[in-house]
Amino acid sequence: MTAYFAALSSRLERVRVACGDWRRVVSDAVLRPTRRGVTGVLLDPPYDAGARNQAYATDSDVSAEVRAWALEHAAEPWLQIALCGYEGQHDMPGDWQAVEWGKGAGYQQQGAENNRRVEVGWLSPACTTQPEQWGLFGE
Repeated sequence: MTAYFAALSSRLERVRVACGDWRRVVSDAVLRPTRRGVTGVLLDPPYDAGARNQAYATDSDVSAEVRAWALEHAAEPWLQIALCGYEGQHDMPGDWQAVEWGKGAGYQQQGAENNRRVEVGWLSPACTTQPEQWGLFGE
């Protein structure tokens, strides 16, 4: 077990996990290429209100705002952006790669129809790795 956590620590050494308002986290002060070099950005906003069961006290257009930011910054070669959502939730350009996951696992087994939808991660054109390369430790 110690070896596993040592490998995990090494793998995540340069990972920065941030929480708070998403606009603060994707600001130039945080993502400026002269500070970080090539940077991966994982955007996992709440599902659109029409695409999920009621889960929040107040709904907003944050999902659409996050998508707009991702499209606006997709041409930046130093940003590798992944945008998560339900299949069909985001109309992404053809140069974004869609990777599906979550068919029939976990929370999807709980019975609500919205829980059974396919989850997708859309990868910006700057993303150079393929899904088969995504092992946590490079396996």
